[in-house]
Amino acid sequence: MDYLMLKHVVAALTHIKFDVNLLTSTQQIISANIEAIMAHTNYSRNDLSSNSNYNDVDVNDIFPINTQEDLETFEFKLKINENDFKCILIRKLLFLTTAKSLGESVRRIMTKMFHDSVLVYFSTYGFKKKQRFTDLLSYHLIKDIIRTNVKYEMVPKKEIDCEISVWLAHASFRIIN
Repeated sequence: MDYLMLKHVVAALTHIKFDVNLLTSTQQIISANIEAIMAHTNYSRNDLSSNSNYNDVDVNDIFPINTQEDLETFEFKLKINENDFKCILIRKLLFLTTAKSLGESVRRIMTKMFHDSVLVYFSTYGFKKKQRFTDLLSYHLIKDIIRTNVKYEMVPKKEIDCEISVWLAHASFRIIN
């Protein structure tokens, strides 16, 4: 009887040990991401909460982009970069990236930013008589968001393009379903 109890306690402690290790690992990733955000956007921790421009931009008002006209307006805003618009978007959308996988991060960002009715007109490099997604400033914004995450800062452009290509290629199928 005592042996079974001891065996149960050891098993429980082993599970707790692995859970604590997982929490520690997750905490380190979160801390590294916060530091990367701060370094990338050149803001201190105090600036993050006191920056009025940061609070003025509501990503729910901007996204998802539903029409070509909305896309052109958004691209213009990125081009003029008034009040450091691009850095604010990077900081706000970075939380969509996940340590799970690059593909999951790309899917989450693309889903937030674009409706599939806009994406059906694009392919990454303009194949099949579609527009080149790589020509958009939105494409560069997505790359910057991905690379701000510590896990993906050294990921080659080709891997990001591959994940974006897959998402763009399936846009018409997602509309049907």
